[in-house]
Formats: sequence, C-alpha cells, structure tokens
Amino acid sequence: TPLDIQSNDSQAKFHNFSKELRLFSNNNNNVKWTAGVFLYHNKTLQNDNLNFGQDIGLINPAAEPYKRKDVSQSVLKGLAVYGQMTYNISKKLALTGGMRFDYEKSTVNFDRSFNLDELPSVDFNKTAEFNAFSPKINLGYEITDAVFTFASVARGYKPGIINQFVFKKDKVEVDPEKSFNYEIGIKSTILKNKLKLNLTGFYTSYTGQQIYSVLDLQTLNLGFDNIGESRIFGLEFEGKAILSKGLNLGINLGYLNAKITKYNEIIINTSDGSTFLEDRSGKTLPASPEFNGNINLNFIQPLSKKINLESNLDYNYQSDIYFDIPNTSMQPSYGLLNSRLGITSKTLDVFIWSKNLTNETYYGYGYGVSSLKAAAFGLPRTFGANINLKF
Repeated sequence: TPLDIQSNDSQAKFHNFSKELRLFSNNNNNVKWTAGVFLYHNKTLQNDNLNFGQDIGLINPAAEPYKRKDVSQSVLKGLAVYGQMTYNISKKLALTGGMRFDYEKSTVNFDRSFNLDELPSVDFNKTAEFNAFSPKINLGYEITDAVFTFASVARGYKPGIINQFVFKKDKVEVDPEKSFNYEIGIKSTILKNKLKLNLTGFYTSYTGQQIYSVLDLQTLNLGFDNIGESRIFGLEFEGKAILSKGLNLGINLGYLNAKITKYNEIIINTSDGSTFLEDRSGKTLPASPEFNGNINLNFIQPLSKKINLESNLDYNYQSDIYFDIPNTSMQPSYGLLNSRLGITSKTLDVFIWSKNLTNETYYGYGYGVSSLKAAAFGLPRTFGANINLKF
C-alpha cells in the first residue's frame, strides 16, 4: 500500500565464537571415560527503528504518528567443564556417572528513545551471572546381543536470561530453569538388523521453567518469564524397518502429559490498571501436544556405480496445542506431508523438495493474554531445490 501506516527497519550484527576440547579413554578395559571443556563468547548488536506514519489514524484513530528507536547490545560469556565414566560391572551390566559444571555471564545494554517528549525513554544496563552443577547416573543392562535396557536420572539446567525489550525492571532478569529427568527404556535390533524397536518412558519435574509470553499487557512487552513448578511425563516409540533393498520405513510416536503444578500469574485489569493473581495450576504447558507422530518412507535406487536416485516421503502429525498459559489460545491438530526427490553422488547432490504438500492451514506460533490473542500462520505449500557440492 502507498499509505504511510507502519514500518520497521531492523539491523543486527552477530559475532559468535566457541571452542571445545575433549579427551577420551582408549576403551581397552572395563572403565571408559570422557572429559572436556567448552567455552563460548557471543556478541549481538541490534538496531530497531519503528515508524508509525502519517496514516496510522486509519488503523487506530487514537494513535498519533511517532518514531521509536531501540539500540541493544548483549554479550554472553560461558564456560562448561564436564566428565563422564562408564564402569562395566559385568559383561552385561554397566554403570555410568557424569558431572557437568556450567558458568555464564550475561550483559545487556538497552536504550529506547522516541521523537515525542511525552513518550518516556527507557534505558538500562544489566549484568547477571549463572552457574550450576548437573549430575547424571545411568544403569544399562544387555539382555541379549539384540536387546538392551536402561534407566537414568539426570539434573537439567538452563541459564537465566536478560530480557532486552521490556519496560518493567522486575521483568528484565529471568531466573535459571532447573529440572530432574528420569528415563527408563528398551532398545532392540532384531530380524538380522532389519528391524529396530525402541521404547522410552520419561518423567521430568521443572522448577522455574522459562516460558515466552506477554510480560505486560498495557505495553505489549514480549519476553521470557518463570513459572513456579511444572512436570512432564510421557512415552516415545521409535521403529525402523528395512522393507526391501533400498526401501526403509521409519515410525516415531509420542505421548506427552505436560502440566503446570504451581504458578500464580499476575493479571492486569485493563479497565483500571489494578492487578490480581490467577492460579494456573493444572493448565497444560504451551506448545505441548498430547500426541505426536512421524512416518517416513525412504527409497534409494542406484543408477550407476557412482550415482543414486533417492526419494523421501514423510508425514508429521501433532494433536491440539495451546499457545498460552491460560489455555485460551489453541491450534487444533494437524498434519504436514513433505517430499524430496533427487540424485546423489560422491561430489554432488541435487534435490527438489516440497513441504506441506496438502497446503494445510495452521498457526505456527501464537500467544494470548486476557482478551488479546495473536498468531502467525505456518508456511503454506512450499517448493524448492538444493544443490550441494562436496569436496
């Protein structure tokens, strides 16, 4: 449209550096171990210029033209040291233990200014440090050469976050996310390695889980926030089968039960600006489908000694998901059909592909707070081609 309603210009520069050093045992005895250190330094500089033009009144009669400029610089520095050891108690029974230490320092400088004096500027400098020890223990038992069972317990950790584009100072820093993860499963390879069947059950308890949502309804600030406590349990099934020479079938099925167990969300009354607490216990975690699955069919046919014809067809399904903590904004169940066809060789791969062949209409992302709901459509039917040169 030629109308000057709203426009945004965003520029960002990223500088990412990481390095990892790992040491391994020679695996010639009953004790196997690995140890390592990982470090990183990430820097981001972002400039956003938002313009509400002279014709903004056509969309919102109460709005006036103005310009807003956001300048944000963030630096992440981190270090992790880890080690893991496996002891073969017997020929069939093995015990594994591990420990990881994480340290991260996050610094954000943020400045927001307007071209109107009545609109308040916002600026802050924030530095936060996070660290944690994460242990793990695993017990594995080989029933036969083709069947393996395991059970494990591990502590999960995700560093805290500094929200960059917020007005409220109490929402700037987000606490770390912590969890305890329990798994038990069985893995098998049968029929002369033509069939693989794996089944895993899991339970995870979270403290301070980080959820992306609307932090302030009045200013429509988006960012991460902590919820009190939550838990997830479910089952995962994986199957792979060689149907014939060059033809492979893969099936993945999942069941998920993800609930908030303790969280009082602060709600703003839009009529008078007052706040009150809303108990969200028992609500389903956002973006957590109860059922999901994938079926994949892959066929490879040699055309010559050096060239293969490869085709792939896969279907992905997920049941209903919620986009928000109150469970008022939902994407109904849907499935996506994708395909790929091409030739492969030692030096060159050429593929044509299509995603969402049936042109399914769905929301890829959304959120909702009070009466405000917004969502973005997922991609429609899409075609493309890839050319990969290997040397």
